[in-house]
Amino acid sequence: MIWIGLLGLLTGLALGGLAVQALRRRFRDREQALVREAQEAARALADARTRLAVAQADLAASRASLEAVARKDALTGLFNREVFQETLESEWRRGFRYGASVSVLLIQTDADGHQSSVAREPTTIKTVGELVGQTLQRPGDITARLSEATFGAILSGTDAEGAAEAGEIVRSKVEEMRLTNDGTGPRGAVTVSVGAATAYPGKGLSSERLMGAAKEALSKASGEGGNRVALADMLWPE
Repeated sequence: MIWIGLLGLLTGLALGGLAVQALRRRFRDREQALVREAQEAARALADARTRLAVAQADLAASRASLEAVARKDALTGLFNREVFQETLESEWRRGFRYGASVSVLLIQTDADGHQSSVAREPTTIKTVGELVGQTLQRPGDITARLSEATFGAILSGTDAEGAAEAGEIVRSKVEEMRLTNDGTGPRGAVTVSVGAATAYPGKGLSSERLMGAAKEALSKASGEGGNRVALADMLWPE
């Protein structure tokens, strides 16, 4: 009877050991499964973060592109009036701080000395605008379309002589193109009138006064027959 009891005990222990081993295997298998699930979840999270980063980068690029488009004139590719004004104010503050001059050019298309329909044709505006942008492209300079047939340029650190010279370069290049509405030749050829003004920002002066001087110079150039550059008197602080 004792042997039978011992045999039963040993058998029970053996079966118990097998049960423990089976239980351990189940725990190990479950642990491995959980590890795999965690790894898969981590990979999925990493992929999701990557997709999110790409989506955010695309969104930022799209916003930057939209902002850039909103700051440009659709016809000519030049900056718009708002950017021109912002830049003028910035250059004015910089000139005030460092004692540097600021020059402005106002460039208006004309034909036979006046604002005819030839001078306002979209193809004419586009061609002249592109030429203005290509000609006045020093670092720090900015060109913009201000109205239907008027362009503006801000020439950073440029004195009156340099502004007049830049205006003359633009004027002569437009004249050399001999732009016409119907391609018949010189008669009715498009030209530009240019008003140039320069100021040293300081007490008693403002960017509005500089623009006013440039407008008066443009009116003078146009009133004298067009296809010329008029230079306003230098503006000095008090």
